[in-house]
Amino acid sequence: MKTYDLVEAAEILKIHPKTLTELAQSGELYAAKIGRAWVFMERDLETYLRMKSREQTKERRNHQDEITGVESLLRKDRKPRGWKPDLDKT
Repeated sequence: MKTYDLVEAAEILKIHPKTLTELAQSGELYAAKIGRAWVFMERDLETYLRMKSREQTKERRNHQDEITGVESLLRKDRKPRGWKPDLDKT
């Protein structure tokens, strides 16, 4: 089992140690406080990173789907397929 201190774990996640402390204190990221030192397990860092990656990828995909849907509405006449003007009403 590989463990990291606060600074090492922050470097792995590419975040500031203060941000990592907040994540650990809030329980968003698993960590143990041994005495005055935070200890992070490699597996928990990997799990957190994968979780965030999946969440953000899902958000980007949903956002892209929304944009695509709006763009397709804007490209269309907004008339249903097969719609023809009623030429008898003149």
